[in-house]
Amino acid sequence: MQPSALVLGRYRLEQRLGAGGFGVVWRARDERLERPVAVKVMPHRKGMGKRAEREALAAARLNHPAIVTLYEAGSDGDAAYLVSELVEGEALDDLLADGALSDRDIARIGAALAAALDHAHSHGVIHRDVKPGNVIVPSAPHGEASLAKLTDFGVARLVGDDPLTRTSDIVGTLAYMAPEQAEGEEVGAEADLYSLGLVVYEALTGVNPVRGGGPAATARRLGEPLPAIRRVRRDLPRELAGALDRAVRPYPEERGSLPELGAVLAGSVRVLADEPGTVAPSVFEAPRVWREPKPPRPPIWRARPSRIRSAAACSSGRVQRRCRTSTSIKARAGPRCVTSTTTSCASIRRTASRRSSPTWPRAGRSPPTARSTRSSCATA
Repeated sequence: MQPSALVLGRYRLEQRLGAGGFGVVWRARDERLERPVAVKVMPHRKGMGKRAEREALAAARLNHPAIVTLYEAGSDGDAAYLVSELVEGEALDDLLADGALSDRDIARIGAALAAALDHAHSHGVIHRDVKPGNVIVPSAPHGEASLAKLTDFGVARLVGDDPLTRTSDIVGTLAYMAPEQAEGEEVGAEADLYSLGLVVYEALTGVNPVRGGGPAATARRLGEPLPAIRRVRRDLPRELAGALDRAVRPYPEERGSLPELGAVLAGSVRVLADEPGTVAPSVFEAPRVWREPKPPRPPIWRARPSRIRSAAACSSGRVQRRCRTSTSIKARAGPRCVTSTTTSCASIRRTASRRSSPTWPRAGRSPPTARSTRSSCATA
């Protein structure tokens, strides 16, 4: 497709806005109604026609201020087309990267998305790909309910309809995917709740705790309990932190519900800060370096107590001093000090004096004779 091309007999393509795995989105103009629209072009490939039809059916079921409205669906010999309202604004991931949103903004956006997803679920539509890149924040929203617009129902599941993918197939974005969705299981409303909780978690902390250095590292983290959000943001209200921690639990039955999360987000707006900015790097961003385990330390000595050897050898001068309690010790001469001692000379002397003291005698036993310690001089 090229700019100025006319599709479906009435939509003039003007500017390419973005591309995804299933098509390209263009800014276009409806020449019949004289209004700007967004046109998603999906070339005819294996399975694409059925997918376009499914996305159109999912979007046509929905009518909510926080969901992009579908105007028309059609196809020709080249591709399938989905025509929807054009939302003037920026994607949520771009705004988060720029630090343009405050905590209060994030809570209001999260509440609007929770209401949108709850509406979709009540009409039998599971989005399955909730992420910041699929959320548009309008530059001029019309009311609190339209502070964000959820887009791209390309991998949505229609409850009660035949799935487009096999049970073992994985669709969605790995870093925002619920554990059961990553395992290829049939998912319900709890999967979208997990994804939304993770989006808000990332927006408030500045980091997605599931995302790793690559797809393999991310996959290994799926299904693991995530760190509590107050580890990074201790200033957040406890009720809000608890709701978010609950929403991203590994097991679907423990996550609560979208109305509950939306109510907590809306109730937290009045106590959250209204200053935009980015969150300082958190503890989760520190690189995890694998270190080889150290071998077990050998025992300090292996000899019997009666044969403990103690030596302090120093070759820094011409005279070398040795302290010993039993047999002779081979001193090691060299340019630096060598210490191979288990008992210091001072402790040997203290033991000898204590055993020869008058307080030693025990019943029926004579005090042992203290072993002498001597100093010998050796030429280095």
